[in-house]
Amino acid sequence: MSKGKDSPAKDGKRKSKFSDAADSPKKSKKASTSANAAASSSTSKAGSGQATLSVKGSGSSFKQLSKSGAAFASFADYNPAPSTKFSIYRADGLPDETGASTNDTDERLLLAGETDTMAYVGNNFEFGSSSEARGYTGHYMVGVYDPSSSSVTLRAVPTFQVARSIKANSSLSSISSKRTFADYGEMTAARRALGDAFGNRKQKANARNQDRMKVDTANMEVILDDFTGGIQDNLASLPSLDEVLASSTSSRPMPPANLDAKHPAEAYRISDLIPSEIFKSLPIQKLIDNVSDPEALKELLPYSKDFPAWIWSRLVDNLQRSSHLSGGSGGKKHTTFDEDEDEAASVTNAEDVMMMPALGATEDKEDAKTKVRIAYYMSLLWYIQSRPKSVSQRGKLITALKLDGEDANKRIVKAILGTFTETPANSDRAVMSAFHQTKVLAYMCALALHLDNFSVDHDKLARNCNIPPATLRELFRTLGCTASVVGGEKRMVLKTPFTLPQPRKGKAGGRK
Repeated sequence: MSKGKDSPAKDGKRKSKFSDAADSPKKSKKASTSANAAASSSTSKAGSGQATLSVKGSGSSFKQLSKSGAAFASFADYNPAPSTKFSIYRADGLPDETGASTNDTDERLLLAGETDTMAYVGNNFEFGSSSEARGYTGHYMVGVYDPSSSSVTLRAVPTFQVARSIKANSSLSSISSKRTFADYGEMTAARRALGDAFGNRKQKANARNQDRMKVDTANMEVILDDFTGGIQDNLASLPSLDEVLASSTSSRPMPPANLDAKHPAEAYRISDLIPSEIFKSLPIQKLIDNVSDPEALKELLPYSKDFPAWIWSRLVDNLQRSSHLSGGSGGKKHTTFDEDEDEAASVTNAEDVMMMPALGATEDKEDAKTKVRIAYYMSLLWYIQSRPKSVSQRGKLITALKLDGEDANKRIVKAILGTFTETPANSDRAVMSAFHQTKVLAYMCALALHLDNFSVDHDKLARNCNIPPATLRELFRTLGCTASVVGGEKRMVLKTPFTLPQPRKGKAGGRK
């Protein structure tokens, strides 16, 4: 491209000064005309070793690319073969959203070339229009020198990102997309036939092993229909949500809780702690008739020297209430439940404090009788809890509980044994497992809440019943009670609304 000592292109650039046309090829016709005029006027002034410079090319000049015959192509990580011939194609016929392009200023171009083994294809519109791909509005320019006129013409050329592919692999995608399962089956059968005919012993042994491990799926659809049909039948026999909740409650050693309770008295209903028919059958009238004779009263209870003073004081106090109250809010004053047995029996002066009734209850005879029944039933539970082996013989248990042989008393013992014991297989004697012993204690705690108006001194109850205080404290917390200080004493208090504590989640593998 050079003649003489200096490059005619450089000399032409120094003389022409058409940098504006090179930076912005998409100028108006007026600017293009003036540039050509300047180039024409400078042509006659070109001397020896000099050349004139003219600029041709804009967006519309891409249609005359055959005249320039030049293009910029980027080959990312390879060089094409030197013998590769490339051709540039217009993209007017390329399909787009509206069909074939009919725009005269369409700059979309294709650059294609090939050899015997490789194919090269590139375009200038992969990332949008040419200006979007370049990132600016200018064009790449190529200078073409004409020695006959000593002129250099700058022409706008497109740029291409060229990708290569191997011709031999071009048919693989179509083969893989058209091949069906039947084709694979035929190919497998043919390979098997070749192995049977020409394979060695190891290949034939492998083929026989595959035959033995083959699963016959001919009847699989019938099996699946039977299987899914069985699922639907079993779904119809699944228990309801209420049945599942009832089953889970019965599997826990805790009494059923009413989480929607508005008052503590509704949290653990008496009907859930003592069956209604058993509650009405408890023989409390003979207790009320002997309230003034402690010795006769002891003969009607499973009383012993280790009988809890906590239960005795509540029972005597409510017997006195039921015998003196006539249904109104008046009546004799009586002791609270904070006294020991001897202290409770000796309190007769006017400084005694009236016991607070249960929430939602009235200070009348029926309330007193209800608490007598609760205290009496709690004494029966205490007896089987302290002597778990006594449940094995029902007749002796009735005698130990000071129940006569009446049908009602037999029902009482039957209900207690049915709730707090189990009968092993191949045996007719009931036993109390660790689960049932915990269940008895949990029911006793719930009954104690009703007797003490849902604020229980658990330490005193534990000492009186000869139970570890930590065990009883944990049971009260499981019932939803919270530790609180009432009157200077630590108590377990049940408040509503309440929630049951969630089971503790330990680390896998236990403690370390």
